[in-house]
Amino acid sequence: MPHYKVRVMKAGVEVEVDSSDKEYADSKLKELLSHFPSEDATVVDKGGGTMPKPTAPTRAKPLSMAEFVRSLAPKSGPQYVVAVGLYLEKHGEMADGFKTRDIADGFTTVKYKHSNPAEAVRQAKSQGLLMDGKEAGSLLVTSTGEDWVKVQLGTPVAE
Repeated sequence: MPHYKVRVMKAGVEVEVDSSDKEYADSKLKELLSHFPSEDATVVDKGGGTMPKPTAPTRAKPLSMAEFVRSLAPKSGPQYVVAVGLYLEKHGEMADGFKTRDIADGFTTVKYKHSNPAEAVRQAKSQGLLMDGKEAGSLLVTSTGEDWVKVQLGTPVAE
C-alpha cells in the first residue's frame, strides 16, 4: 500500500501531511496552504522523490555581528579578526576598509577576549588574511580570508 508524506515550506513555515490516502493528502495540503499568501512554495517529497529542497527563509532582521562570527566558529585570534573584519566589510558599511580599533570594538561586541587585539591583527596580516585598505592604516580582508570564511560556512570556494 502506498504511503504519501509531503512537506511544504512556505513563507518561513513548514507544513507536513502524512497519509496512506493520496486524495486526503492532496486535499489537506491544499486546505493548509490556503491560509498562506500565494508566494511560491517548495515541496519536498519524503518518499525519495526528486523535488527541490526548501531554501532558507529570508531574514526580516539584519544579521548581527555575534551571529555571523558564531556561525564561523573561529578558533584563534587571526580567525576572529577575519570574521569580524568581513562582517564590517559586508554588513557594517566599511567596504573601503576598517581600522584595528574597529576590530577591537568587534571583539568586545562578540565577547571575545584577547589581551592584544593589535597583535591578532598583525598575525592575520602576516598569514595573508588581511591587506592594506585604500586609506592609510585601514585594512581589508583578502580573498584568502574570504575563502576561509566560505570553507567555514560550507559554501563552494571560487577558484
